[in-house]
Amino acid sequence: MRLETWLGRSGELLPVSGAAWGAGLAAAAAVAGSAALVLGPCCARLPAFARRKILHAAVFSAAAWLAGFGPSGSLGVFGAAGTAGLAAMFVRMRRGAADPGEEAAGVLRGSAGSRAAVGDMLTVWLCAGLGGTAAWLLAGRVSAHAFLAVAWGDALGELAGRSWGGVPRRAAAWCSPRTHAGSAGVFVGSAAAAWVLAAAGLPATVPTSWVGSAVPGGIWPGIVVAAAATAVERFSPPHLDNLLLLLAVGVLVANG
Repeated sequence: MRLETWLGRSGELLPVSGAAWGAGLAAAAAVAGSAALVLGPCCARLPAFARRKILHAAVFSAAAWLAGFGPSGSLGVFGAAGTAGLAAMFVRMRRGAADPGEEAAGVLRGSAGSRAAVGDMLTVWLCAGLGGTAAWLLAGRVSAHAFLAVAWGDALGELAGRSWGGVPRRAAAWCSPRTHAGSAGVFVGSAAAAWVLAAAGLPATVPTSWVGSAVPGGIWPGIVVAAAATAVERFSPPHLDNLLLLLAVGVLVANG
């Protein structure tokens, strides 16, 4: 794929406009700025998981905006910029060069200076990229619901789970440990995301087989999206929750 093209929903290569390059790079710059803020002195008292989830919400909120309302191809530019930045950090780390990104990754992962944190972040990013690409190909503009469910639902779920959830437990042997408070946070965040997008003119439509007829907008589709996101988050294996949540919500809103 050439740099001046992007992948359309049916798999064809489409031209990327200057506006798409501008929007995608502007979103990447905004996320980089939020990272600098989160890692700066003003947020030093926040625990590592809180700073990580604030940045997580910023990344996926930007992706949701680009998917739903940005110029065609801007989401791909944004993803490519993030991948290039993390890959460069990883290559420098492997060569033994000092990199401020390594320390930043360690701070966000709660293990300052840990080089494994960089590889961990790159793995999570690539999984999210695969899920996001699939969601876009399945649902197009409406895939913004998948991105914003990950942005708000996953972030609020971890914050609630760590703050009020007590001891996390596995729903099954292959699942990551979760708490009831965390699952409630995922539900609330995902529902709020769906309702905000509906209010902005991009409602989700749940599959007709679920309710007898399509129900665009309103409260019900948000509840269905939130329930699906919560179930996927609850039963997902370690490191695959973002990938599976993007896929599940993408399939759900694409088949409405």
